[in-house]
Amino acid sequence: MFSEIAPFRRLCPFLLNSASDWLNRSTVAADILKSIGISSAMTLHFRSGQGSSSSYNQSDPAFDLGLDLDKHFDLFEKVEVDAVLQGTVYLESITFVKSGNKIQLVDLSSGERAYVLTILVLAFVTVDNTFVLFDEPENSLHPKWQSSIVSDMWKTISKVSVNSHTIIATHSPLIVSGAAGHSCYICDLQSDKGWIPSQMYGKTSDSILKEQFSLLSPRSYSSIIAIQNALSAATTIESDPNKFRIASDELLGLNLKFDNDDPLYATINTIKELRGAML
Repeated sequence: MFSEIAPFRRLCPFLLNSASDWLNRSTVAADILKSIGISSAMTLHFRSGQGSSSSYNQSDPAFDLGLDLDKHFDLFEKVEVDAVLQGTVYLESITFVKSGNKIQLVDLSSGERAYVLTILVLAFVTVDNTFVLFDEPENSLHPKWQSSIVSDMWKTISKVSVNSHTIIATHSPLIVSGAAGHSCYICDLQSDKGWIPSQMYGKTSDSILKEQFSLLSPRSYSSIIAIQNALSAATTIESDPNKFRIASDELLGLNLKFDNDDPLYATINTIKELRGAML
């Protein structure tokens, strides 16, 4: 929470672990990072740890490792990789390539850092039978990325492991709609229904807000239809007052909230006044 580099330091030994499936893992990560504008190539900058006695280069303890997720890192100096894996050096910073320009980790937006970290961790740390807990992945993410993060997570996990599961806690309808229904279950902690198959994949935010979060957007399809019905019924209020009574009660029962300068604010107030005059 308080350091951009700290989570990447924990990740670093996994990135440099020459497992037999390293290239498969890195390829998955590279494809997803490219989709958000981050190159597969990066440079890891290291320094010696305080009080450590690294043996790779006593005269100059700092060094850089170029890492390209599209290629294996067999050309790395083994003594340098060993220093990282043994914890005698620490990751100080990372240089990424974004849209052809070099950019430091600290200069990425919080959303970019979160997305990159999420994909790299899942790609290189996940093993068979992994159980992933993720609290509010929507934090700091652009709406477009909120729509894609769950599918990218699942794509990554499914390609590097078997029989792994993820539980996500979220308040974002975009996160909910981005979870493929065939492999997704939803649990509303405020109900006693337990886990049920998700029917939310691909639905609009307004639909999910209504169905899953019991929140109706003032400009959702349901709201607009209710407003139109009340206005239509108002034109025949003298000949059929009961029609307007029913339509206006349904609309006002939605308890829609509008700012004072919203054009619909005056419309709702007029309908409310007409309904009040009928009492």
